[in-house]
Amino acid sequence: MVLVFLALTGCGKGFPVGGKVTFPDGSPLTVGYVCFETPTMTLTGTINSSGEYKISGASPEEGVPAGEYQVYIAGAVKSGSENSGPPELDSDGNALVRTIDKPDIPLIHPKYTTKSSSGLQCEVKGKTTFNIEVTKP
Repeated sequence: MVLVFLALTGCGKGFPVGGKVTFPDGSPLTVGYVCFETPTMTLTGTINSSGEYKISGASPEEGVPAGEYQVYIAGAVKSGSENSGPPELDSDGNALVRTIDKPDIPLIHPKYTTKSSSGLQCEVKGKTTFNIEVTKP
């Protein structure tokens, strides 16, 4: 009985999961994190400059456990802070760095940023490619 259970669960090993996050025109989302969540865990993968992500699981060699996941995207923003205009000078003539803080600018529609509104679900049964198409705000 134990051997059957271990065979069905894969001895606790998970599977590689990855994909690409793009806009409808095919251009990639280049920042953020893809989050796979269950009631007991959240696994994330960083989106690279090509829009690709990989989720390893709790550790790179472990993989993602089989199961159903709610999927959403976090951190898909452009920083609103910027250095603007010529630098101010102190009394010795040294340039002062001037930062103007502005709110971050969202790069995707807000519905994709929470598991309850994203509408994205993925079932992991083995090696999984899960491509995601998002829209702009």
